Amino acid sequence: SWKATVEHALSLIPQHLSCYGLKVEERTPLYAVRDSAGLPGDEEQADMYLQTVEFLKQYGYVQYEISNFAKPGFESRHNLKYWQLQEYAGFGPGAHSDFGGVRYAYEKDVESYIAAAHGGVFRFSENTAIPPRDRDVEWLMLGARTVYGLDPKDYENRFRRRFDPIFLPFLQKCAAAGYAVMEKGRWHLTPRGFLVSNQIIGGLLDAQAAEKQRRAEAAARGVAVCFDCRNNSGLFAREAACVMAGNGIPVRLFQALRPTPELSFAVREYGCIAGINVTASHNPKEYNGYKVYWEDGAQLPPRHADEVARKMRELDVFASVKTMDYDQAVSQGKITLLGAETDERFLSNVMEQVNDKAVVEQMADTF
Repeated sequence: SWKATVEHALSLIPQHLSCYGLKVEERTPLYAVRDSAGLPGDEEQADMYLQTVEFLKQYGYVQYEISNFAKPGFESRHNLKYWQLQEYAGFGPGAHSDFGGVRYAYEKDVESYIAAAHGGVFRFSENTAIPPRDRDVEWLMLGARTVYGLDPKDYENRFRRRFDPIFLPFLQKCAAAGYAVMEKGRWHLTPRGFLVSNQIIGGLLDAQAAEKQRRAEAAARGVAVCFDCRNNSGLFAREAACVMAGNGIPVRLFQALRPTPELSFAVREYGCIAGINVTASHNPKEYNGYKVYWEDGAQLPPRHADEVARKMRELDVFASVKTMDYDQAVSQGKITLLGAETDERFLSNVMEQVNDKAVVEQMADTF
């Protein structure tokens, strides 16, 4: 029996045990006789797995990954490198590596590998540079396999995105079902959760993909930018537009100073996700600053303002801020200049809301 097998393994006093459920592959001899081979069904396998976790725990074996158990300090450093997104280098024909931000693999050709080792040129079947921020899928898939789990702070530091808004609703549902738990500031799956880890990992990936799609759609809507007559306001507005363009966000930039109500109108008229007004408002004349408006044309509410401030504190202004040349951004259509056409739309919209047009006509010349 399975229990007898585990007990026999323990009698050898191992430091590490790997306990995998058998997956019967098609086109194998065992697959052909699977119905008569006395193999356990899914529910029986699940019971065996949970019993194994508890049984090994009694003997001091800590489960540190879905199918791996070890005495404290004897976890497989080799496997942990993969699961923790650490670098590794492989050598030999067909060997895979992930080193220096590049994932690569040698061709499965012994002769060419030997020739390259004696001064020739190595040939690769795969050679792909992967920016650190593009490893979020791996981070989720590999981290969810381990008892160490998913550290929200690590996610936020690596990928510059908030963890809770993306994953918390789904993880709370998993916790309510007994599949996940938050301990020591990290989310990890329970033994019951490991049994359905593929579905849970799929749910996490779906949540992340939905957030990426939302961000892409928001970025595509773009930002409107205007400025007042304060010191260098026009220059600051242009720099803000270049930063947006450098990050792939289309910009609608007013060519000359405009009032805040027209910026609010432009945000709504052109369907922008936000607006920026470079202005010091009521502060002393030697100062300058900016105000941010949301997609409804109103000034940023506290929750969004706090998020912007938090993001600003994270960034290194000398290393983290992307920008691009202004003339290049305009020529590529990443910055669209606004002028008389938007003025006419704005004034027309204002006049449509006038209650007493006669008074407006009477007083217009004195505005």
